[in-house]
Amino acid sequence: FSLLSSIGTAGLNNVFAMVPARDAEEWSKIPDADKAFIKNWLAWTDAHLTCLGKMQPVATLGVPAWDGVDGFACVDGDEGFVFLFNPGPVLANASLVLDESLGLANGTASAWNVTELYPRDGAGLGSWASGEPAAVEVGAADARVLELSRADDRATDLPKTATTRNMPLPETTISRNMPIAPDAVAPPTFRGGWFNVSFAVPDAVRTQLDARAAAYDVNWRANEYNATWLVPQRLLVSLTLETPTDDLDVVAELDGAPLAVAKSYNSRGLQRSRCFLGSYVDLSSLDAATHVLSVRWPALDAGRFRGVFFENVETVYE
Repeated sequence: FSLLSSIGTAGLNNVFAMVPARDAEEWSKIPDADKAFIKNWLAWTDAHLTCLGKMQPVATLGVPAWDGVDGFACVDGDEGFVFLFNPGPVLANASLVLDESLGLANGTASAWNVTELYPRDGAGLGSWASGEPAAVEVGAADARVLELSRADDRATDLPKTATTRNMPLPETTISRNMPIAPDAVAPPTFRGGWFNVSFAVPDAVRTQLDARAAAYDVNWRANEYNATWLVPQRLLVSLTLETPTDDLDVVAELDGAPLAVAKSYNSRGLQRSRCFLGSYVDLSSLDAATHVLSVRWPALDAGRFRGVFFENVETVYE
């Protein structure tokens, strides 16, 4: 997310620092696939500098917010790109129109072919007629990047659909920021008190975490466990709160027994309130049985608590 947001918002001035490479061991053990992902996108940036220089916010989407998708787009000649970002904890849709809001000049192509570059590199999404509305799905806490290539007007001059063209994501086996159970997303009326959910850890989640532990077997230091983005084989569960603060008295129980609630900061060691990211529990040692997680919050504004979500899980499409 951090790499794509840097490219999509400031491709000519990339700042990419979220790499776990503070020492030689961390760097040397980063999986080759992860290094290739970073290198390929940086090379892609170099290859599309002209278009990226014309990047502009998609004004119809608004500013980054938990309850929606924001984005940037550019068009240069016969090619264009749309970068969409969903910082929220659940899947969301971006409502787009293929027109000037995406940098498309009047009187150019009447149809554009759409190819997904991320998360599924090279997935064809069909054609999109100029002026046609579309609903583009973006995964939770994730991005989606689309490539627009000018179609042959004579062969692909499509009529506008009567309704919005849908560009959904495919079904997933597991997904980033997935709720720990179907009812783990808090209702918008929740104002504090106990929030209870029954759940079991999917086998696919355990398989993914075990594979990551084998591929990235760093000898982590004790203080590095304080950083939720390190030791990524852990099964962490986020107690997701909009605009979190570290002064709230949060209590958790697992099957009726007390469960430690940890606090995450955007540093390996510094714990400052302005750097607070949120609260979480570590369930790495949990077995495969069904359990009940209970979280007690103090009084909150309605809708502030969003639910309970798995961390360290990457999306796997069916």
